[in-house]
Amino acid sequence: MVSLSAKQGKTASHAAKTSPVTPTVNVDRAGPELTVVQLLLSLTAFILEELVETCTSCLPLYYFEFASCTAVLFTLLFLIVDYTSCSRIQKIFSLPFLEPVIKMGICAFFLTASIAFFCYNEGSPMEKAAVVFGFLSTCVFMTDIGIHIKIYMLMKAKNFHATEGTS
Repeated sequence: MVSLSAKQGKTASHAAKTSPVTPTVNVDRAGPELTVVQLLLSLTAFILEELVETCTSCLPLYYFEFASCTAVLFTLLFLIVDYTSCSRIQKIFSLPFLEPVIKMGICAFFLTASIAFFCYNEGSPMEKAAVVFGFLSTCVFMTDIGIHIKIYMLMKAKNFHATEGTS
């Protein structure tokens, strides 16, 4: 009977150490809602950029076009994987790692394209609106990256406390 109460005391003290730190929400990955917002903002920036009729310095316009089109295609790919069974069929195990890395690249690409297009446009309303949506899309990408980093840190802390309790 003494060994049973000692075991219960050890289990209770272990639960008291790990319970305040362990997150109560599922932290496997971020939801696709931000990806939908990224797609809509990037698509709007792309459409507005396509409506620009003339340009004297076209290189920033083409760079912005390429960046916004890339953002649209990749976010569409992430949505297709999220809402279909592609990730289970293709056994994409590295997707939780690849998605934030790809989004970091898109964010940096879109940010530089938005800055270049902001600095070298003719000031037409379509150009200004495209730049605004480019910066908005960049902000949403940054927010999503921050959420991915936060989830990673929570999972790392959860795994650390799980391995600490077993030793």
